Amino acid sequence: MDDNRYHGKICPKHPDQGGLRKTSTGQCVECGKESLQKWRTKNKDKMRAMAKSLRQSKKAIIADHYGGRCEMCGIDDPEVMTVDHIWDDGAEHRKEVPATGINHWLISNNFPPGFRLLCFNCNHKVHQAFNESGSPPISLGTLQREVCKWADANFPTRDAVSVYNKLKQELEEWAENPDDASEFADVMILILDWAQLKGVDMQEAINRKMGININRQWVFDPTNRTWQHVKE
Repeated sequence: MDDNRYHGKICPKHPDQGGLRKTSTGQCVECGKESLQKWRTKNKDKMRAMAKSLRQSKKAIIADHYGGRCEMCGIDDPEVMTVDHIWDDGAEHRKEVPATGINHWLISNNFPPGFRLLCFNCNHKVHQAFNESGSPPISLGTLQREVCKWADANFPTRDAVSVYNKLKQELEEWAENPDDASEFADVMILILDWAQLKGVDMQEAINRKMGININRQWVFDPTNRTWQHVKE
């Protein structure tokens, strides 16, 4: 074998398995496996501590990425946090990725869309509500991020200008079919994507604007059948 990882001497214990000894350890692959197994058997406590440290490290990365608190109730106790499948497809996903491996999978796959952080109580409540209504309880902020992640995956070269131009097209289509909920949904999806690209938190912006609107006086304009606020 012409490979500088091996020094060419055959291991007498495993000649029938290739048996070339590694330059770095002086052992063949099979001897290396045996040595590792012996070390693991002898250092079970250390192995458990290492595994626990690795789990905690990954858990901290997950918490940092998803904001460190339950999206529904705001609790920030890491001991009661769990990763939630937003679209209620957790049972199907766990056929491929066991629950114990979800943190590693999320990190390895660069945090794909469809996940958030919930406490155990809220996780139970939202999926109970999903079973009753068929749609997940989800904050506007999370929906905005999910829309943008989906758009990133499908339209990676888009920018705020192209999204705005597409929005104008969709507004015209909605105007032709104002009772079509799917057309209105297209408009909202583009608004949320545009907001994310521009760094606008729509949930915060709407809350702030409603705080202003609540304290305004409004009058009806019969010429165009709209309500206008009284200018101060």
